[in-house]
Amino acid sequence: MFENWIKADPKTHNHWKMFIQVMIMSSNPFIHDNIITFFCSYFPKFEDFRNNKGNKSWITCLNFLIDFLLTIPVLFLVFTFYERGIYLVFPISLLFIYVLPFFNKPSNITKFGTNPQRSTVMLAPGKFKFVFMDYQISTVFSLISFAILYCDTTMFDNNLSKTTKGGIGSMDLGAGLIIFTSGITSRQARDEKSSLKKRFSQSLIMTFLCLNIGIIRSIMAELMRKGDSSHGSHWNIFLMLATIMFVSVFIPNIVIPYCYILAFAIALVYQIFLKAGLTNYIIPWSQHKDFFGRNAVGLCQTIGLFSCYLMGLGLGRRFYTIACQDRKDEDTVILVTVLKHMFAWFAIFLLSYFIFEPTGPTACNLPYVAYILAMGHFTILAVFIPERIIPKLSTNLIYDGPAKSSRLIYFVTANLFTGITNILFDLEKHSVLLQTIILISYMLILHALFAALVKFKVKTRFW
Repeated sequence: MFENWIKADPKTHNHWKMFIQVMIMSSNPFIHDNIITFFCSYFPKFEDFRNNKGNKSWITCLNFLIDFLLTIPVLFLVFTFYERGIYLVFPISLLFIYVLPFFNKPSNITKFGTNPQRSTVMLAPGKFKFVFMDYQISTVFSLISFAILYCDTTMFDNNLSKTTKGGIGSMDLGAGLIIFTSGITSRQARDEKSSLKKRFSQSLIMTFLCLNIGIIRSIMAELMRKGDSSHGSHWNIFLMLATIMFVSVFIPNIVIPYCYILAFAIALVYQIFLKAGLTNYIIPWSQHKDFFGRNAVGLCQTIGLFSCYLMGLGLGRRFYTIACQDRKDEDTVILVTVLKHMFAWFAIFLLSYFIFEPTGPTACNLPYVAYILAMGHFTILAVFIPERIIPKLSTNLIYDGPAKSSRLIYFVTANLFTGITNILFDLEKHSVLLQTIILISYMLILHALFAALVKFKVKTRFW
């Protein structure tokens, strides 16, 4: 039985560690800001160096390296050296976020605890930007870009990178968090009066790009004889994105504020079908010889992940509504909204975990969807609270790349770099030291590319 198969996987018990790890990684931008601010407060020349008023290229490169050393290595340490002692590292990270600012010179901490910037900023009449979402996008995509290559290494026990049967790993968070985040920041969530024709035209480019990238990836995987992925023989995450973006066009505007109900209903009905025997049909897909059977698991995963998109869409519309009201208690309302949803989905996760079955990323069952949505709200919470009390005093060239560039291009580039790395190096045959050098170099080149795009104001953001 499939239930016994997943229960036999020891990685089923990673759920609590993943919450702590994501908390540390979500807090990483603020740890960086506090360390930079601390040195700027005591060393004026370092502050001039960071400001780079002369806009000198070599200073920009050095600042990039400083940002890299204060951010990316944390990802590596959390998943390797600190993985077993993650509960001890967690309080240390909190000290860097909430205690370190009090050691700055008084003139630099006068605004600590009361960030004067609004959590939503009006870009044009009726158009708002959610400031805290930049942090969430940056941390999520940096985690995903790290995980897609890290899971190919043999560093330590690689316990939290990728699950093969059940449970949860950092790689398993990728698709769900990407789709949940894209729902929050989608145009559909911020446009209450859009017609079906307008929504279709807006999503056409995104759907077309994802569809073509997905087809090219399937062909390349077939030519390279890479074998079946976790999404089936030919299905992949880009085809999932194309399908979800196309189907979401037909969601009426009147339904969007209640999408969280629809998300739960779809995930629950899908779970009932899984328990009724659908699981035995889609897993393992190697039992099928026809095209549909070998890709049925990917199509079914799309149903579960569509629930994640719907939840993101409803939450994005809620944020937009709060911003339009121009309320003085805007921060409180946003915080309460995120907390309510997070605890609700976490309760659903616990109930479905014990009533139905353990978390199954392969089938994207209800426990997995609920866990992803609870984690998604948690990532927002992990950046929203410190963003509201820590004034933005420094830039981070590492995190500006994913936040200010197209997330689709960033994700495609990370996958492309991963493929090139795996072609050039057989990571499993190399030592841990060489694997570490390759992994850090991969992250350095990836973020340097997107930092350069931001620096030279190359517009790539259309999603």
